[in-house]
Amino acid sequence: MNKKIVLIAVLAIALLLSGCVGPIQQSCGNGICDAGETEQSCPADCGQPPMPQLPDAENGEGPPSLPF
Repeated sequence: MNKKIVLIAVLAIALLLSGCVGPIQQSCGNGICDAGETEQSCPADCGQPPMPQLPDAENGEGPPSLPF
């Protein structure tokens, strides 16, 4: 009788633990920036990538201004 109880307990524990182990599934759009997600691959979770820097015309960078 005790062997049946122990067997049932072991099987129940194994069944409960089997649902806790497994690969982490990435899901873009779940609101969490998971491992493997970046700003480029999943901006919905990890934020927008930074805008590229434009030339600063006030410091003489970029194309010359037209004299109008």
